[in-house]
Amino acid sequence: MNNSTRITLIIPAYNAAKYLPAAIDSIIDQTVLPDECIIVDDGSIDHTAQIVQNYASQYRFIRLLTLPPKKGAERRTAQALNTALNEAHYEFIAWMDADDVCLPERLEHQLSFLQQHPDVVACGTQAVAFHNAWYKPTRKLQLPVDDEWLKLFCLRQSPFFQSSVMARKSFLHAHALHYNEQFEYAEDYEFFSRVAQKGKVVNLPEFTLRYRMHGEQSIKHTAFESAVVAVIQRNVSELLGNCSHEVLSLLNHRTTLTPDELTQSFDTAAGLQHELKQKTRFSPKVIDAFIAYSWNRKLLHALNTNPVWVKKISRQQPHLLSTLEATQLLKIKLK
Repeated sequence: MNNSTRITLIIPAYNAAKYLPAAIDSIIDQTVLPDECIIVDDGSIDHTAQIVQNYASQYRFIRLLTLPPKKGAERRTAQALNTALNEAHYEFIAWMDADDVCLPERLEHQLSFLQQHPDVVACGTQAVAFHNAWYKPTRKLQLPVDDEWLKLFCLRQSPFFQSSVMARKSFLHAHALHYNEQFEYAEDYEFFSRVAQKGKVVNLPEFTLRYRMHGEQSIKHTAFESAVVAVIQRNVSELLGNCSHEVLSLLNHRTTLTPDELTQSFDTAAGLQHELKQKTRFSPKVIDAFIAYSWNRKLLHALNTNPVWVKKISRQQPHLLSTLEATQLLKIKLK
C-alpha cells in the first residue's frame, strides 16, 4: 500500500484522561486502521500523556507529541492541531476530538468515498449526541451533505463536525491551509470554512460519530461566542463585502431575538436573500433553502420559551418549515 491510500489520524488532547481511552478504543476497533494516529498532548496536568504512552506501547501506529507546559489558562487547540498536521505522513488525514468516539466503519467509509471521488477534497459524516454512555444516544445531529449547501452553510456555522472529517493532505498543502491561532475556540469553524471555500466538500449521510455532550466543553465558554461571531463576520464580508449587525443576528443561531426583533429579522432575511442572488453564483434554490433554514431556526429558538408551542410545531412540521409557513406561525404566535 502506498502513501496515497494511507491514513493519518490526529487527536488534540488536553486533560483528557477521563474520556481519551474511549476515543482511542474506537480507533483501534476500526475496520480500516489508520497507518498512524498522532495524539498531541497540549500540556496536560492529568494522566493524558501516560494513557497515550500505554496505548503506544501496544499499538505501533499510535504516536504521542507533547507541547510545552501552558502559561496560565491559555488555550492552544489550534497550535496542537497545526503540530499534528505538520507531522502527518500520509495523504488522507482524519480528525478526532479526545472526548468523542466513532463507529467501526467510519474510516473505511470515508477512505472508500474519497478514493472513488477524486474531485472531493474533504468529507465529514453525521453525528449522534450522547452524555454518559455512547450506546445511549440522546439526539441526532445533522449537517447538509452537498457542496453548494455546505459552502453557504459556512455563513452561520462550521460545515463539519471536526471529529468526523477526513481530508486530502495534498490539497491542504497546495493551498497552505492551517489553523489560525487567532480564532481559538472557533478554530475548527474558521479552518473548515476556508477548506470549503477552496475545494469541493461533502458530508456523508451515515451517522459514524458519537459526539459527547458535557459541561467541560469550550462551547459553553464566553470566548467561544466571540470567536464564532468573528468567523461569521469574516465569512459574510468576504462573500458580500460587508456584514451588518442585523445579518449577524440572523445568522448567529446562538442568540435569541425578541418578538419585535424577530419580525424585523424577516426583512433582514429577505434582503440577504436578494443580495446573495445578486452577488454570488449559488443557485437560487439553494439560497432560498438556506434563508428559510436560517430564519426558521431563529424562529424556533425564539419560541423555545414556550415548550408546548415548540412541541406543536415539531409535531405538525417534522421537516423544516418553509419561509411562508414560518411567517404564518409567527403571526399566530404574536396575536
